[in-house]
Amino acid sequence: MGTAIQPQPTWRHTFHVEGGNPLLVPARARETVCHWIEARSCDLETVTSELVTNAVRHGFGTTPHTGYVHLKLTTDLAGRHELVVTDPGRSPGEPVMGLPDNDPAPDPDPDPRVERLRGLVLVDLLTAGLWGHYRNGRGERVVWAILPPS
Repeated sequence: MGTAIQPQPTWRHTFHVEGGNPLLVPARARETVCHWIEARSCDLETVTSELVTNAVRHGFGTTPHTGYVHLKLTTDLAGRHELVVTDPGRSPGEPVMGLPDNDPAPDPDPDPRVERLRGLVLVDLLTAGLWGHYRNGRGERVVWAILPPS
C-alpha cells in the first residue's frame, strides 16, 4: 500500500472595497496571510503588501470604491508559499519592474514624497525571480509569486 499524499494547505479571501477606503486593503491582506500561516514572515508580508498595493493602485481603474482583491496562498510540503493576487484588471497595462534608484531617468511621479516603481523589484528579489502575471478568462489581472521556505 502506497503512502498517501498530504493535501497542501490553501487559503482564500476576497477583500471588497465597496465604498470603503481601498488604501486599507494592503494592511488587511498582510494581517490575513500572517493569520493563515500562524506566524510572521517579513518576506511574505512584503510581497503581499507590494502585490496588493499594485492591485489597488492599478487594477481598480476609475471606480476604486467598487474594487476587489482576491488573495490566495498555498504552502507546499517543502515550505514554499505561492501567493496569487487577482484584481478586476480595469486599467490598461501590465505589471513591470521599475527602474533602479540610481537610474538617471526622471521619476514619472512629480511628488517626491511618493515612492513608486520599486515594489516589483522587491518582489523579484524576494522570490528569486519566481513571479509573473497574466489575464484570466474574465479579463482580471492575476499576479503570482513563489517564496522560498523561510
